[in-house]
Amino acid sequence: MDLPSLEETTVVPATPQEALLADKYRSDTEWFFEFAKWYNQQPFSQDGRWIAWTLVKRADVNKPDRQCLSFLCTQRRDALIKSSSGSITTANFYNITVVMTPEVYRGRGYATRLLRTIHYLLAPPANIPPWPASWGARPELPTHILKYLPPGVGSQLIPIISPRFFERCLIGPDDGGRRGWEFFKGGINSWIRWKVHDLGVADADSTKWETEWIQIKDLEKVGKQVSQELHRTWPEAPPPSPGTTIVRTDPASPGLLRHIEFAIRYANRPGYDDSQIIGVQFHSHPEIQGSKSVTPTAIFWPHLPEPGIVSLTFTSNLDVSLLPLLINRIRAIAPQCTELEVWGLEQEDPVARMLVNSGAIFGDRIQENHRPLGLAWYGPEGTKGIWEDMTMWVRG
Repeated sequence: MDLPSLEETTVVPATPQEALLADKYRSDTEWFFEFAKWYNQQPFSQDGRWIAWTLVKRADVNKPDRQCLSFLCTQRRDALIKSSSGSITTANFYNITVVMTPEVYRGRGYATRLLRTIHYLLAPPANIPPWPASWGARPELPTHILKYLPPGVGSQLIPIISPRFFERCLIGPDDGGRRGWEFFKGGINSWIRWKVHDLGVADADSTKWETEWIQIKDLEKVGKQVSQELHRTWPEAPPPSPGTTIVRTDPASPGLLRHIEFAIRYANRPGYDDSQIIGVQFHSHPEIQGSKSVTPTAIFWPHLPEPGIVSLTFTSNLDVSLLPLLINRIRAIAPQCTELEVWGLEQEDPVARMLVNSGAIFGDRIQENHRPLGLAWYGPEGTKGIWEDMTMWVRG
């Protein structure tokens, strides 16, 4: 087979047919078409937020039978950033997912070239090294695609293979290129697994709290509410040091609180009905609440990442005193789930400490290759990006 050199390739948006063919290794073709139909109807796929990309031979760009040498998807998400001045602004942030190279094309550097090129399609050009001349001509994207690719503050990916492969995908030349995706140790890549049982700690005073269940159909409304609370309360937190920017994914980013269902459906397991209860909010009584109160919120998905496990995917303003009450609510909704999984907590976090003191295992997702999170910062050279709230809801 006569395959092109890396210098002869370029990156282009994949056609819908190519996007489906990228998963042709699956035997259940009918299932995958149903999955694609569901995914394309979700809010997180609308308005150009979801774009499939493929690496092809430059000379074959306009050929209908071009070879797709490697493949991935980008998903644009809304983010909030906080600078050292304390100001908070909106930004764009990208998720990289479905990275795949057909077996016949593997081992030739195609996926690496595709991933390194993607940095140049997502980052502000002034902030990263110039396009390497040795790579050939820079990709030329059509206007209707460019309008959906506003420069981002960074990107993330959660691989199922060794993170080392993605860490080698530098921005710029092989010699002296800028770091791309980095896999940070610590809370951002932590993993907690706990056998569900009574915590042995008294519940929060039930006379102070009223419980409201969250159904899947409520997630858009909940995301907007939590985002509004974040806009109101985050300015009160200390700003980062000069040259540092804090990045948070916006809970109101369309469909994102539900994006976790992608993992369920992609594993070819039944999805959820919109009436499924997957969370809870705790409302304090008005005389206790006060004018600047927030609503503690928790979202949990039964049978994720596998049957029998319930994952606590998102929390907002959840004080540790409410954890026993939350566990009781989870046990009531998902009695068949015997284990709880939580990502993204520092070991010193009060919730993590309470679970560990009650027998939970605290692990490192990088060391155990348990879907670790890699992050690329696209700010100016010499600056630093810090990501907050990287619990499971932001996974790809």
